[in-house]
Amino acid sequence: TPMFENCLRASQLLIALVCVLALAAAAGALEVDEYIAQLDTASGEALYEAIDELADHGDESKAATGKLVALLGSNDENVRWRAARTLGAIGPDAAAAVTPLTARLKDENTLARAHSAYALGLIGAASKASAPNLVAAVADEDPVVRRAALRALLKRSTANRPRLSGRRRRDSSSDHPASCAARNARSRRPGR
Repeated sequence: TPMFENCLRASQLLIALVCVLALAAAAGALEVDEYIAQLDTASGEALYEAIDELADHGDESKAATGKLVALLGSNDENVRWRAARTLGAIGPDAAAAVTPLTARLKDENTLARAHSAYALGLIGAASKASAPNLVAAVADEDPVVRRAALRALLKRSTANRPRLSGRRRRDSSSDHPASCAARNARSRRPGR
């Protein structure tokens, strides 16, 4: 019957789609392994590209954490900041990088300091011990580093805050100082 044939075609298309997605996932895993291997052998632009690709794969690159931590000690500043950025992209699975990233907050390279600060925020709770160093980085001479350190501290503080369920009650938030200040600022705008 035509209905049965349509169902059969639809199920064949679904099976084909699942196979294509499985092959794509397997190819992505091979890619990550290849980029991880390049961390040991590549140099210059090829190394930069391998690190950047691992950052693009985010937490799928967690197997590279140890090698990326080693690269934080590179003499090449472009390798150091890229390694810090990639560790941040890996997130909480890069908890082993907290101590070396904290040390990089004093790097002579601005991007290495900034990416290290932000990575600590993305790693989250495991980077709790780095809080005093992040606070010190808020006073860094470079505004990019200051902003990254502040964002890291804010990210960590909001990640630990329980989420409110449902809607807020109007009376509980309307008296909050920030709400009052915002309401007053709106009422003082010209043309109102």
